[in-house]
Amino acid sequence: MVFSLHPLRFVLLLLTVNWFVLLQAQEERNKYSFYVRDHFSAQLSSGFNQTRFKTTTGGKSVYPGVGYVPEMKICYTFNAEKHFGLSLRSGLGFQPFIFNLDQTTNFYGTNGMSYLDRGSYTPFVQLSLGINFHHFLSPKWVLNTTAGGGISRFPKSNGTYAMQSDSGQLSYLMHIHFTAKVKPFIFLDFGINRILKNKDMLGLSISSQLYTSPVFTGDFAGYGSTSMGTILNRGNNIGLSLTYIFTRARRYEATRDFEKDPEAFIAAEKQFNKEKRFVDPKSIFVEAGTGLFAALNFVHDDLLKTSSLPGWTVYGISEIGIKKGYFLEVGMEADYYWSTIKHGRYFGGTSGSNAFIGGKLSLGAGKRFILKQYNYTLFNLHAGVGLGFQRYHGLSGSGTGLYGGTPFFEYTEIEYNRSWFFPTLYLALEKDFQLSKNFYISLSYRYDQGFVTAFEQVGQYNTDPVNPSYTDFSIKINGSAQTFNAGLKYKFVPGKKKN
Repeated sequence: MVFSLHPLRFVLLLLTVNWFVLLQAQEERNKYSFYVRDHFSAQLSSGFNQTRFKTTTGGKSVYPGVGYVPEMKICYTFNAEKHFGLSLRSGLGFQPFIFNLDQTTNFYGTNGMSYLDRGSYTPFVQLSLGINFHHFLSPKWVLNTTAGGGISRFPKSNGTYAMQSDSGQLSYLMHIHFTAKVKPFIFLDFGINRILKNKDMLGLSISSQLYTSPVFTGDFAGYGSTSMGTILNRGNNIGLSLTYIFTRARRYEATRDFEKDPEAFIAAEKQFNKEKRFVDPKSIFVEAGTGLFAALNFVHDDLLKTSSLPGWTVYGISEIGIKKGYFLEVGMEADYYWSTIKHGRYFGGTSGSNAFIGGKLSLGAGKRFILKQYNYTLFNLHAGVGLGFQRYHGLSGSGTGLYGGTPFFEYTEIEYNRSWFFPTLYLALEKDFQLSKNFYISLSYRYDQGFVTAFEQVGQYNTDPVNPSYTDFSIKINGSAQTFNAGLKYKFVPGKKKN
């Protein structure tokens, strides 16, 4: 059975349940002054999305697959009074394009292919504004609902996906188009928060997003063009969100006795901040996040130039303190590699195709540069070694480029897995933004220098359709890459010995 989403009905159901709870809610039992203060929160979401395929010619060939929409958001809530607030959100997400194709006697299908091999992900950024309602159900539980609207910004790009059968015919050929960069949407989150021992909150909610227009469109041809049709993805998704709310309760409790004395209040705040920023030399940091990963492709040719396109990365890393300001680190990540070229002679455009999804282990060390007077960390510097790995088996392909309606570039190519393992050296610069005593938001840039070719496209191209003259070309990936990451980091403070 094909999975089917009905997001509008789902949103109406959530609204009905939400207002029923509000009508039945009793007066607030406990007044937590720390909660009605403005606060930050961090949210991780995973929604479900589906691309629609409509057959216009022939029998059905390509059919939908369920895609997962990962998002990470940072939110600041301005609380107007004890129940209502205004929430401003910004975030990074990845829009899926997932499809399925049955295998036949003469054509390959997606049977046996992994989830990530049956499509692709496109990164987007998001900004939204919503009205927040919160109501204490008990001293430990809080009903929380946010509804509003926003915009997502997608790259204006085209994608082509194809697989060739043994007979030389295409099992499928698909084109998708992100025609507009900005797409408006409305959203609704409905869930419940738990007050933790440190008086911060952890929330779990059902989240939905409805876009006002399709996110991308396209067309497809399957089984040697015997089946053709259109592609549509509205971007709508429904899923779960996990939210951590930084209530700043400890700061409020440490300074509220001095609010009537401005000088004492400022001194108390400074002391509180200094103590909160302190990093024990033996502290252990654990971080998880996502970002943009751009593998560097190396091409040596007069027409084709070295280039890169951003894919995605997800990672986890741990920093283990060894002495004041210094730490060791170990990490693991999954990266989405693109094979790309830049057509320098004609229009300078960059084109590419999915190369492979690889993993990487990292081992290194780092230093925190700290202003001792304030215990304020300016930035962190990281360096170390990485070991990339992949199990790509290679494909073959061909294509033709058009310029002014005339073919100017045609090529054939074969992709090779040159090495399952490829070492790198890396250097990274990181800035941590402290949200609470133990939680941080981390922004970082990392450069990897590779040495061993892991993937290579070898082929020939021709630029003259009248008098063909073929030139050999090669595109190599050796693990060199640039990465821009955003993550959530937690500090574990080692226990102190009892006297």
